[in-house]
Amino acid sequence: MKNRHLNFPTIPYFHLRQGDMYNIIQDVKQGKRKQIELIRNERAKRLLCLKFDRFINFRPVHNCGINSLDLDSKENRFMLSGGHDGIIALHDTGKKQAKESRIAYNCLFTINEFNNKDKHSCGVYDVKWLPQETNAFLSWSCDRYIKIWDTRCVQVNSEFHFSRPVYKIALPKLAIRSSLLAVGRGAPNYSVELIDLRCGEINCKFNGHSQLVSSLSWSKTNENIIASGSDDCKISIWDIRNGKDCLLSAKSDETEEDYNSRAHSGPITALEFTDDGLYLISLGEDNKLRLWCALTGNLVYEKEIFKVSLGMSITEECNPDLIFIPSGNTVDIINLRDGKYLNTLQNGQSGRINCTCLNNSTLELYSGGVDGNIHCWNDEKNCH
Repeated sequence: MKNRHLNFPTIPYFHLRQGDMYNIIQDVKQGKRKQIELIRNERAKRLLCLKFDRFINFRPVHNCGINSLDLDSKENRFMLSGGHDGIIALHDTGKKQAKESRIAYNCLFTINEFNNKDKHSCGVYDVKWLPQETNAFLSWSCDRYIKIWDTRCVQVNSEFHFSRPVYKIALPKLAIRSSLLAVGRGAPNYSVELIDLRCGEINCKFNGHSQLVSSLSWSKTNENIIASGSDDCKISIWDIRNGKDCLLSAKSDETEEDYNSRAHSGPITALEFTDDGLYLISLGEDNKLRLWCALTGNLVYEKEIFKVSLGMSITEECNPDLIFIPSGNTVDIINLRDGKYLNTLQNGQSGRINCTCLNNSTLELYSGGVDGNIHCWNDEKNCH
């Protein structure tokens, strides 16, 4: 994984488009290529064939917009959803129930005002599994509470109240730092704070932004590296072992000094590290997608996107790796390597799509929209 490079794909991309798998299979049999190359190629091919599946649905549990979806990283099966109505639900994407001519994913439980006294008092902004866990997750709400839930009894284990608003949260992907939660703050400090979930105390604070911190992302390969994006149009990368100093800043102009660099010409709306940790993808209100080298902060490429998006999903173990970006009531698929548009997923949500969640095991994409529905996109019957 760490030896891959964006500019040197393991299999030429035109093979993927032409479906020329026979020659690739023969090369694998003859030892000219590794089997993992064939697997990555086939995974990308399947993802490019995703279609809205009208025969599979999720049981409606939300009364209004869905703000967040998160799939557990341990089994890639159990998906959380959090909505603007304050409802939290847990869905089992590995178990389907036949219902007339449709198939529904099983909903294991919901948390709402009628069945749980620990519920949030207003809309849920985000829900996230704790690293490598299926028994514990956290939720973040506009009531300024972050709550840690036990899925076995559907009760709150602990909760933290913030006197000032929190604008973004992020958990590390690696279990080593499972007790740390990164939060993005607004006035007066505009800081990134690391909260120890075992006691609720601030473990470390990083200052450097001049406006509220709107985006956060932990590296998927190094638990000590975290990136932050702000309404000041800047992106900073921090090493949590390095005190309070910024490790480097993303800069579109290499002649700029780090402290004066602007990554976008508008607020940063989303950040995500690639699965090898070598690159960082950003979205901004300037309708730009940009790919950065996470080691130098230099810009690799920039592409214009059609609509401002607050999130994205990135594939793992694909050639090429793909980016899924909600765009109105559709989802754009973009080649991570060069930023080119490859496909647009349509005919799913009736309103704007707020969030997506990619199942890297089944290669299904789930989307949550303002209509309160969760939809499934898969390649069944589309590539065969």
